[in-house]
Amino acid sequence: MNREEIRWTGEDGLAWGAILGVEKERPAVYGLFYEKGENRTIVAGPIYPEVFVTTGIRKPTAEGDRQSLVRSSEAFYEMRWNTYADDPMSRKSEIRKFEGQFHTKDFSVTRKGNRIEVDFDGLDMGVFAGSYRITFYDGSNLIKSEAIAKTAEDSLAYFYRGGFSGFKLGKLYYRNQDREMVKEYPRKPLRSDERRTDGVVRVNARNRVLTLEQENGSVSVFPPPHKFFWARQNENSVGYNCYQRYADETLFLGIRHNERHESDGDRWACYNAPAQTWQHMPFFTAVSAEDAESCRAIAMGYTNNDVFRSQNGYQRMLGHFHMSYHTFWEQDPEKEQDWIKLFKEIGCDIAMLCDFWIDGEQDDNREARLLDQLRYFKACAMHSNDKFLIVPAEEVAERQTSKQKSAIPGHLMFVPSKPVLFSRHREPDQAFSEETEHGTYYHWDTPESVIEMCRRENAFIFLPHPETKANDGYPEAFENEPFYKNMLYWGMGFRYLPADWSTRRLIDGRISSVWDDMNNKSAHPRYIMGELDTYEKELRWDMYGDMNVTYVKLDRIPSSSDWTPLVETLKAGQAYVATGEILLDDYQVEDGKASVAVSWSFPLDFAELVYSDGITVKNVEIDMSESVPYGRQQLEFDFPKGMKWARIAVWDVAGNGAFQQPVFI
Repeated sequence: MNREEIRWTGEDGLAWGAILGVEKERPAVYGLFYEKGENRTIVAGPIYPEVFVTTGIRKPTAEGDRQSLVRSSEAFYEMRWNTYADDPMSRKSEIRKFEGQFHTKDFSVTRKGNRIEVDFDGLDMGVFAGSYRITFYDGSNLIKSEAIAKTAEDSLAYFYRGGFSGFKLGKLYYRNQDREMVKEYPRKPLRSDERRTDGVVRVNARNRVLTLEQENGSVSVFPPPHKFFWARQNENSVGYNCYQRYADETLFLGIRHNERHESDGDRWACYNAPAQTWQHMPFFTAVSAEDAESCRAIAMGYTNNDVFRSQNGYQRMLGHFHMSYHTFWEQDPEKEQDWIKLFKEIGCDIAMLCDFWIDGEQDDNREARLLDQLRYFKACAMHSNDKFLIVPAEEVAERQTSKQKSAIPGHLMFVPSKPVLFSRHREPDQAFSEETEHGTYYHWDTPESVIEMCRRENAFIFLPHPETKANDGYPEAFENEPFYKNMLYWGMGFRYLPADWSTRRLIDGRISSVWDDMNNKSAHPRYIMGELDTYEKELRWDMYGDMNVTYVKLDRIPSSSDWTPLVETLKAGQAYVATGEILLDDYQVEDGKASVAVSWSFPLDFAELVYSDGITVKNVEIDMSESVPYGRQQLEFDFPKGMKWARIAVWDVAGNGAFQQPVFI
């Protein structure tokens, strides 16, 4: 097969097409074009896919937690895939870099629903080998390009750079970290032989979108909005877009990751590549017949301009942030801190903090701790209103460097329904609760005391970052304890870790295995909440891609002095977790059948009903390859009757998703 022309209709209503083929054993897009009547206009071409990988070795880390230290050497080694603190890029002697080499002999075109997949064989990237795929979506101006390869090596970690070369020179457009629109001409390479390595120019583009204007249209290049990122300490942007101006006056345009640390919290953990797993390394291109501004608008539309989409009857909640809020608040109580501005910018309605991590008198159990909490409550209330609520939750952990011994092992998240005064440990001369002029002051010393305080104050607790970080081994290690079996032990937190491009879902691996196991072994539902576990923010940071959100079924923002409606709704399981591109509504799960109304931006990949009899977890999938962007559809599922629990999830072609809480049948 030499060349083939494919056609599809764009979301702009134009007839789009591409001419594809193989040139000197290399995949080629000879032309991206649109047609108006009988007139054909070429926007770009010929352009050629480029892909590069940087690899390291994944290693387990104890991360200061005792559970990992008492595991067998084999079990400890297997922790490497779920580790948080491992940093392969810090071990310079283990780093290898490979440029993708093509030995393409043929390509195939497959039509599935509204997708057109073009697969080129013969991709070699050093330790990786596989193929290259370009997918066009009918009804969309979106193009997905990806290397699909696997390795035979064990414990490999990697990141990739990808894009197209061959574009004609033109102005680049992007929004910088200060939210200013930049228009610049690509810089020339420093040397004439700077084709692939030294001459790459990274672009710190806000929203992760870099747009190039061509003579007859424009193209934007960007990574998947959420799955491109892995768990870090901070959401600082390090320039995820790049270009290179070649000596022949053509341009490479693409996406990238950093190889070195530039600030605290970079922690380049990379992607996992277990041996023989097919790793997908994608980026997206949006095309437009118009100018760069129009093309950028098309790209930004898929993430709702990097705002978590609003939904009638729901509030958008972000959770688990160590902001040292009361400390900074004391310095300037009236100031709206940067993190508040950032949260509002991306559509947050409720922010659940967890201060007293590296700040405050956390080890005290008398007046110093009490005064810290009062400042925390006051700070949260001062900057809350009927459109934005700050919840003063708290993460509690045992610290071996202090006299404090946590009442419950591992890390624990405490979610109150109103301000509650408590200390994390209790001295022999202290009562469990004491009355002060500021209200009841509790002192924990046993798991029972934690549960009792939650019962009295209408609060609950849950497990942040299960089976990783300092919660490695939990909840399995205490799953038979009475405190864990109590309904006030609500569930667990979700964060995209591990990052693995061989998986179809953001929750595959650690999250789904722990969550499903919790529900299989429990007498009541175990719920899940989105969490980030990050620290102070700067206004220049680009937050959206690192974030997830919990949509809570509430008509309005609760009061800053008593947010009982929020806690009661969460305890009832009336919430779901999402990345923002997919919304779930009117979902019903009954014995043997379920339904949900779904709306989305990116074309969908599949929807599923996950169910279990209490032992074995299975699912029923609905293929969504017929979907077009910005759709809405009612989905119906049938599954075997007599199951213990079931839940609904929906996933799109960029790896974004939304997943409902389990319903016990």
